Amino acid sequence: MKNTVLFSCSGASDVGALTDQVARKLTRDGKGQMLCMTAVGTGVKKVLHSASKAEKILAIDGCPHQCASKTLKAANFSDIKQIVLSDLNLRKGETELNDQNMQQVINTATTLLQETPA
Repeated sequence: MKNTVLFSCSGASDVGALTDQVARKLTRDGKGQMLCMTAVGTGVKKVLHSASKAEKILAIDGCPHQCASKTLKAANFSDIKQIVLSDLNLRKGETELNDQNMQQVINTATTLLQETPA
């Protein structure tokens, strides 16, 4: 999707790895452009600028801590679409990085990105 940026938590758990791979796959499929979550947290101006120009921002969080979304909010982004993998019954320490789980998150992301603002 044109001018959509994707941020994944990319945390140190199985669900973090899944969020990372989903964001990369969505980027390869032309659904948006993955940007570096850590760059947002450290204030890298180029990444902040790219995100500020985006029509849509999607945060893909692995667990209830919601680190990606919270980092974006701390950087003053407010209009964020969000997926939390635990809301999809994909839980930390219990989730395989496999095609079925990836497709579930990709389908959720695609549907969410197709929604128009109210």
